[in-house]
Parts: sequence; C-alpha cells; structure tokens
Amino acid sequence: MGDEDLSISYETLFELLRREKYKDDIQKLPETFFDDVLTYISDKKTEIGDANQTIDLLKATEHAKLRNQLSNVAKILQELYDRREKKILMLAMNKARTDSNIIDTTNLLDIEKQLFHSLVRTMQNYRKGILISVLEGREASVTDAEVKVIVEKQEPKKVENKPEPSPSENALKKMVRFTHAVPKFVGKELEVYGPFQEEDVANLPGDIAELLIKKGRAVEISSQ
Repeated sequence: MGDEDLSISYETLFELLRREKYKDDIQKLPETFFDDVLTYISDKKTEIGDANQTIDLLKATEHAKLRNQLSNVAKILQELYDRREKKILMLAMNKARTDSNIIDTTNLLDIEKQLFHSLVRTMQNYRKGILISVLEGREASVTDAEVKVIVEKQEPKKVENKPEPSPSENALKKMVRFTHAVPKFVGKELEVYGPFQEEDVANLPGDIAELLIKKGRAVEISSQ
C-alpha cells in the first residue's frame, strides 16, 4: 500500500491499524492523513444524511450499514491513535533519558512531532529538577520558570510578549468560513486554534487563513 497516494477507506484504515499493531516501530502515514480522514468521515455523514431522506427499504438497510461502518471507523481511529501515542511516549522517554541524537522520528506526522518534543522537554525538566537535584544534594524542585526556559531554548524563534495586538497586526487577519471540519492545531507561536466545524467563521492571522484557503478547508469572507 503506497502511503503517498493513500486513499482513505474503511479497508485502508483497518490495514493501517493492523500494521501499527503488529510492528514495533511507528509506521509512516501520509502528511495529510488527519485531513483525509476528516473528509472521509464528512462524506460518510453526507451519505447517511441522504439515506435519511428516503423510506425505501433498501436505502434504509444501506443507511444502517453506513452508520455501523462509521462507528467502526471511530473505534479503529481511536485504537490507531492510542498505539501511536504509546510509541511516541516511548520515543520521548528514550530521548529524555539518553539525550541521544539517533532517535528516529521521521515517521511522525508534524503534529505528532510537536507532541514528541513537548514530552521530551517536560521529562527532561522533571528529571533535572528531581533526580539530578537529589543526586547533587539539592531539594527536588521544578519551577514554572525552569519550564519556560526549556521551552524557549527549544523554539527556533523567540517571541516577545505583547499585551495587545497592534492595529497593523489586526489588519493582517482574515475572516474565513470553514468548508470542512478542521481539528485543533497550533500556530507558529504555539497559539492554539480550533477545533472548527463546517460553516464556522473565524478571524485568523493572514498566513494561517491563506494556508486553510489553499488546502480547500476554508474560504475568505469579504470584509465589505
């Protein structure tokens, strides 16, 4: 099964879970995996909605089949996520303990890499504040200030704290209407957006809005 041109279906999701279940290493997924799954679920819900419009016995049977399939897809996705989450946790644990540069994260999705680095930072900070402190004869202690320092060191770009966005920053924002459901995501400065449902409206930074529009997830709303 080629991952780059993977077409989401009940069968392919089941196969992805099977691979994740029986292989020790975390398996490669397409970068657009979660977006593709959202589209698949949305399409299935549309089919269910169409089936609800008729009292035809055959359609009613198909409707029941679709609902059962959608329920099974939810179970598959949850188990797939749980297994990948456990593997990411093990990778982060190894990285935090050894600080090795050979931990392989190439098969992680971008959003999973964020989880991995966040776990590593937290584990390293508590290891330093508890274990290393005690071994060096100091009281075990982990402060918020230490957490902040470690996070800032890991980030490629340092951000100045600003109490309120300036008028020029607001001018760069764009109002968009979502045409597909979009899960919660993190911006460049670690700000959290979403989750958004289809037909939701939001005022977002220009670069994020443009990316969503380019991916066909949203359309710009005219300010006039």
